[in-house]
Amino acid sequence: MATTGAGNSAIIVPRDTTANRPTTAVNGMIRYNTTTPGFEGYANNAWSPLGGSSSTFSSDASFTGPGTGLAVTNTETVGGNLTVSGLTNLNGGASITGGALTLGSQNITGIGTILSGSGALTLSAGGSNQNLTLGGSGTGAVILNPRVGIGTTAPAANLDVEGTGSVILNAGNVGVGTTSPGAKLDVSGHIANSGAAASIGTCGTSPVISGNDMRGIVTLGTGSPTACTVTFAAAYATSPHCVITPYGGNPGAIQWWITASTAALVMNFSASPTASQQFEYHCIQ
Repeated sequence: MATTGAGNSAIIVPRDTTANRPTTAVNGMIRYNTTTPGFEGYANNAWSPLGGSSSTFSSDASFTGPGTGLAVTNTETVGGNLTVSGLTNLNGGASITGGALTLGSQNITGIGTILSGSGALTLSAGGSNQNLTLGGSGTGAVILNPRVGIGTTAPAANLDVEGTGSVILNAGNVGVGTTSPGAKLDVSGHIANSGAAASIGTCGTSPVISGNDMRGIVTLGTGSPTACTVTFAAAYATSPHCVITPYGGNPGAIQWWITASTAALVMNFSASPTASQQFEYHCIQ
């Protein structure tokens, strides 16, 4: 113990390595660990760092005794696994350079405004069939920026949903280009679709088709056809609803009607249309 007075009031506690901790420790012991380094105490039958100092654990650190928690006011560096069964307060910083951070059934609260990592950051639920819930408070929101991938680790757009599953919206409206959708699907702007090209079957000699399963233009072949078959590139789940209309000219004094199945659209004519007549088609399931 140094003498009292300005610049001299201090007490020296035992100083030694982690390996030289007392063989039979007693609750209430205090020492300075030269391995970590930092002050530590023995409480609830376990050694743990004391507040007011930084500590480094080159291997595993465990705080699992009855009522044991971990309070960090400066910086704790753990080179192995950190296991805490009680409440964990990180008021300074915690750098985990080795293994995992295991919190058991405890919650992570009071993070503030930022939870970040120098590399990829993974949040996952443990156990079996557990949920991962992200929620704001009050009128707050969950903001994911800039890209979100569902079923993909490399989203190519702001929202990229891939895979064979379904996307289900049970309530509310969806707006594209509008912040106040007035219907189940409200699109402000033009709608376009793309897909594999449909093919043209029976339709005279050398007919031409330009389009896909949902829309396109058929140019009738020569030979006075009275029917044309558009075969879909991919079958519909149920027979689609289709309409056709003359395109680019007067088909003549004829009638036309359609029949549709999951695999094809058939255009029927009461008589041969004008040579090289075109018909436009639109289908929706």
